[in-house]
Amino acid sequence: SNVEGLHSQQSETSSKLVTVDKGHGNRIDRLYERSDTFDKKFQQLELGLARADERVTSLEEDKEKANEAIDDLQNRMKASELRHEASDRELQSIVRRFEAENSNLRESLQKSHDTQIALRDELGKTQSRLSTHENRTQSALDRIRGILDSHGVRKPKLVKMIELCVLYERTAKEKNYVVTIDTVFDGNTNANLPDHIAAFAFDYATWIAYQADHELLLQLVSGSN
Repeated sequence: SNVEGLHSQQSETSSKLVTVDKGHGNRIDRLYERSDTFDKKFQQLELGLARADERVTSLEEDKEKANEAIDDLQNRMKASELRHEASDRELQSIVRRFEAENSNLRESLQKSHDTQIALRDELGKTQSRLSTHENRTQSALDRIRGILDSHGVRKPKLVKMIELCVLYERTAKEKNYVVTIDTVFDGNTNANLPDHIAAFAFDYATWIAYQADHELLLQLVSGSN
């Protein structure tokens, strides 16, 4: 009976061992499956890390390029600020010069305006004096002209002299030689050309002298000489 009990216990123990072994084998299988899954996930993780490293490298390169671009931009901004400051200083200098010139111009314009007003007043006074003198001069000139025109020298008549010269030329042409001036006849009457020439020359010289004196007096009176 003891042997049977031990045998029965052994059988139960063997059954339990088989069951435990199956369970252990199942757990080992599941562990292997999990290990494969972990391996796959680990490989995926390593691949992701490699890609991340590549991305980080690319980002670092981009960052370096961006830093270079930022430095270049900052340098350009500084240069632009310097140019702007120089331009601003030059503009301020131009503005100050313009304001000074404008102030001087305003002063000059004001002085010119004051001078113009003074000259206008003086011109008005001068015009008034000139008008008074003109009226007085015109009255005096009218009186002098009245005196000068009240008598004078008779202007020589040229008609008789021209007629006698025509007679002289006609006679010379008819005779076909230059005749003497005392051989010209007006019809049957001796033209007496020498006496007419002398009288005409004397009268014309007297008239020219009178005209010269008359014009000179007019110029003296009008103040144009």
